[in-house]
Amino acid sequence: MHCLEKYALACNAFIKKPPLEYVFFPLPFSNYITLDLGAEFNHRAYPFFQDVINEILPILHDNNIHLVQLGDAKDEALNGCYYLNKRTQLGHLNYLLKYSLLHVSSQSFTANIANCLGTKQVLLYEEKEAPLCAPMWEDSTIDHILHSSSPRPSLGTPTQEISVSKIFPEKISKKILKNLGFPISSINTQTIYIGSEYNKMGLEVIPNFIAAPETHPNSLVNIRGDISFNEQAIGSWCGQDRQLAIKLPPIINLNFLTQLRPFIQGLSYEVSPNTALDTLKGLRGLGKNLMLYTYEENEERLDELRLKFLDFPIEQVVKTTEKSLDIKGNIDYNELHFKSCKQILSNNQVFQSIPSALQAQSTRDPSLICDSPLFWEDLRFYKIYKKNG
Repeated sequence: MHCLEKYALACNAFIKKPPLEYVFFPLPFSNYITLDLGAEFNHRAYPFFQDVINEILPILHDNNIHLVQLGDAKDEALNGCYYLNKRTQLGHLNYLLKYSLLHVSSQSFTANIANCLGTKQVLLYEEKEAPLCAPMWEDSTIDHILHSSSPRPSLGTPTQEISVSKIFPEKISKKILKNLGFPISSINTQTIYIGSEYNKMGLEVIPNFIAAPETHPNSLVNIRGDISFNEQAIGSWCGQDRQLAIKLPPIINLNFLTQLRPFIQGLSYEVSPNTALDTLKGLRGLGKNLMLYTYEENEERLDELRLKFLDFPIEQVVKTTEKSLDIKGNIDYNELHFKSCKQILSNNQVFQSIPSALQAQSTRDPSLICDSPLFWEDLRFYKIYKKNG
């Protein structure tokens, strides 16, 4: 039973489409589509919509169509959108939805308003949830993107799993273009895999160059000291309200780290049987967040390592490999491309993967995957896709 029917039954009332009043809201353009991807329920907050926007924006611009973002003030502003989250009153919201060419949403409130106003919609819903709370006034105006999740998401308390993340971006892109009357052939990607950390932007630095003072102020900078540990280069990132998270090499200079202490947010250090106990004591003495880890897979040797350093918690980190991609059949890596959520800075240039940064002068397409252990270690930060899929 639909939740609206339950309310009507409990209140002994009839269900009738409500009349909606709207108030003019000025926009610097006339043709637009609206987006509401907010946090009404966390399992519906679609995390990859920036990829959708990046795919459809060139076509929208060619046809003088703009994107207007609505929703909760907590929602991050998306690049390419006119951001109006919590900057409108209800009458303004009704006006914007009434004259929108298309409304795209994973949230029920604006979806129901748009449905009452007869606005065409592309809606993201869990397939068992749609009959319970999807708009029920004008079915002909709705194009659903349904997906399965297990267990079924809660309609109240937050859930750990964001179920709509199972929908790949190009599926939404094609639905939007189709409902606007544009050909979908311009969307030429087929997503194979999206990592669990893909929607979390990050800055990673191989410290082999001196950073300019104005570079990435007020940022958390992940220093790959395990690859290069140029003390002068690392020191150049101190200041401008930056915080450093440093992945340390096996041999460290505690005096240098003590000087950096005001700028350090956290440290990570790989522990091995050859690690000196005094090294761990010195790192702990810095009074900063300290992650001690090992890549040891053998449980017996792992127990021995933890017993040797009994006073220090050591986290077992499992390296991802090409097998973690879990693609059935033969894989032709020459056909697979990737996009990373990381910015990797090396030699004052920007790269998307560690192998690309280390090779630097390579002439190959930078979006092609590199079949190497260093590449696969960051699999959780990638989107893997085929072109012309």
